[in-house]
Amino acid sequence: MDNTDMNKKRRYLRRYAQECDKIDRLRSRESVDPQELEDRIHRLEIRASGYKDQILEEIKILDHTRAEVIRLRYIERLSPSEISRILGYNRRHIFRLISESIEILIGVNDYTLNLKRDLSETRDDS
Repeated sequence: MDNTDMNKKRRYLRRYAQECDKIDRLRSRESVDPQELEDRIHRLEIRASGYKDQILEEIKILDHTRAEVIRLRYIERLSPSEISRILGYNRRHIFRLISESIEILIGVNDYTLNLKRDLSETRDDS
């Protein structure tokens, strides 16, 4: 598995957490116009919700344990140590589950993209 693909998928999965962090930072501001602040937070919440929905949809292909690890890591924003305490696995195993899950998700996405491309080429040939 290419490290570039792994890093891209990790960045993709982190988008939800990053939006939540922005929302948290905005909520802690006091010197901003309250209406402007609420508008910005609302826009960020909508975008974050879309990212969350995409992640939850994508992890449906994973087995229960891997899906739960990805959900806890990228939706609940827990550290691998916190996940290991919750699920009862050691930290190293959590890292392995995260990496394996990302590899599975990359593989499925590559397969889907190739299938769509092949179907599109088949239609063009007709």
